[in-house]
Amino acid sequence: MKFDADQRRDALYFLVGPALAAVLIAALFHVHPWPTALAAQAANFGWLVTLGYLGVGLVGVFLSSRIGCPAAPPLDDGRGWRKVIFWGLGIGLLEGLWGVAKTALPPFGPHYEALDRAAGFTWGNVALPRSVPH
Repeated sequence: MKFDADQRRDALYFLVGPALAAVLIAALFHVHPWPTALAAQAANFGWLVTLGYLGVGLVGVFLSSRIGCPAAPPLDDGRGWRKVIFWGLGIGLLEGLWGVAKTALPPFGPHYEALDRAAGFTWGNVALPRSVPH
């Protein structure tokens, strides 16, 4: 398999960005674990799971160009990075609003509250400030 310059640059961005952040957060959790509402939330920081996520992410980086996704822009391409930031923040905002709507509006909200109560806790997420790295 041959990797072109764009694929190598995308892989480097992934490794020094989200992959490094994931490893540092997992290490922080192992050094000083924070309380989680569910055992599965804590299990996500196991090294095998973390390395699995990173492996799948790296495969995704290399396959994305093969399915027609554009490569990340070079660091000196300001216009390209503004587009990445605009679309990334826009999609993140829409996803966040959808998540709030699902938990605040019927029929989803009462369903999630019932699941929380059945599991024995009043809040299904990690509390601030630990929820930021989580």
